[in-house]
Amino acid sequence: MSDQLDETLKEKYKDISFDRFVKQWQYDAVSSAGVVHSSITMLVNMIENEEDIDLEEVKTILEIALQSNENTIKKIRFAAKFIEDQTLAKDS
Repeated sequence: MSDQLDETLKEKYKDISFDRFVKQWQYDAVSSAGVVHSSITMLVNMIENEEDIDLEEVKTILEIALQSNENTIKKIRFAAKFIEDQTLAKDS
């Protein structure tokens, strides 16, 4: 999965300027963080409203949040490498 996401990100950003990359990456990171926040908010609301909690639903919500968080971490690593590569290219 990591290699597939890495290849997808490379393709997405291959012909993009550094400044545009940073802006797009920030948008992507905020979007992923929003998914995690929404998932946690849903769980908190379920608990506060004392709803009958379906464990399968909780599991699904948590899986979505964890996957989004994992993707955010991968994107951060990719961004760090992209920035490093761009810096090295400028220094050459």
